[in-house]
Amino acid sequence: MILSPACICIVALIGALTWLAAVGIQVLDVVSSVFDARGARHRRPATQQERARYQELVWGVPLGAAVAALVVFGVDYSARLVFDQGSPRIGTLVLAASIATAFAAGLVIVARRLAPEASSYASIRNDIEDALEQRLTDADIDEFRRAVVAVDKRVGFLRTYPTLSPAAFLWHRTQLRLVPVLVPLLFGAYVLLAAKLPANSMGVLFIGALAPAAISYALAWAGARASLVSKRAWHEVYAAQRAEVEALLAGARKSSKKRVAGLGDRVTRALQILREQQN
Repeated sequence: MILSPACICIVALIGALTWLAAVGIQVLDVVSSVFDARGARHRRPATQQERARYQELVWGVPLGAAVAALVVFGVDYSARLVFDQGSPRIGTLVLAASIATAFAAGLVIVARRLAPEASSYASIRNDIEDALEQRLTDADIDEFRRAVVAVDKRVGFLRTYPTLSPAAFLWHRTQLRLVPVLVPLLFGAYVLLAAKLPANSMGVLFIGALAPAAISYALAWAGARASLVSKRAWHEVYAAQRAEVEALLAGARKSSKKRVAGLGDRVTRALQILREQQN
């Protein structure tokens, strides 16, 4: 099937809009990682919730604006269907879909804000410091150690963080960042195969496909580098907090094993008095 010039323009427009949307996501990815790393470096976060707020700020505002624009467009389009085109059923369905989208977005926001805060090294450290006002038992210490192991698994803590280059991290750990690179290449290949283009147009097609792909790859590399810097910065924070927890638990273990001076003599004397009273 050979595409007409009008179809080629439509395909090119769809490809351009899809690529621009992918670029927007890539930019958000870079910005969120930069803010995430800055939060680890310039602030000593008390809990994991501090880190989550950066992600909510960077991703929530543009995505919320996109959802709001989609809802407004849906309401306007449903009104046009009902009053201008005389299609009340379709208009009602579009309006219901718009309301459902707004309701679902609101539920996600509320659920996110009301979700219980996940345990972290910092929260465990604070709990241990509060519990140290009383003598900790071996069972209490073992429970804290199990909590530390659970946080280790959740955050993927490693004793020594592996050293990777941004390119290696991109190709081996975060391949999804390469998906936007494929968008202009796939649309360009489709146009090349489905349209009879003159020979002098091939160069324009290759430039139109390769230039956006190169930009997307540069953004993917920047996102991988920013994410790698963020992960390393947070690894340092986690390592410091975990070391504090281990030191507190080691001190609590030693304190629990220490004998109180004169305790044995007092217990022996109390037992002797009790026997004398019973006799």
